[in-house]
Amino acid sequence: MGKGRFVLMNILILGATGRVGSQIVNHALHDGHHVTVLVRTPEKIQITNEELTIIQGNGLNKDGNQRAGQSVQQKNIIYTMLKHSGLEWTIVCPTYLPDGESIGKYRIDDDFLPEGGTEISVSDTAEFTFSQIKSSDYIGSRVGIAY
Repeated sequence: MGKGRFVLMNILILGATGRVGSQIVNHALHDGHHVTVLVRTPEKIQITNEELTIIQGNGLNKDGNQRAGQSVQQKNIIYTMLKHSGLEWTIVCPTYLPDGESIGKYRIDDDFLPEGGTEISVSDTAEFTFSQIKSSDYIGSRVGIAY
């Protein structure tokens, strides 16, 4: 691959109908990537794009009746699986997500939220998360993000 050449990717997005996920889908499609989304309600995806594949399903469990304790346990299982998968991955963990304009300046910390960070906008979270596709700074780790 030549220097500066951008590689198109196949990207799986879970949570694509949510506030952050939907913005990540738009960023990825705008850049020409092929995007696959796993969603419980396909009708919520209001995008028509030949690079978008929509799969109906539930990434949490088969029957949708997930308790909070089980959710935390399942997230830990997924994290452990990713750590041993051989894949390149990054988990972005934001704090409180109010709607609002992108500020473009925020703090990040490995494995924890930045000290004293209480919020970050949906758009800044989506932009940072999508930017990780082009970066190797946080491959194989969880990243906390806040103002």
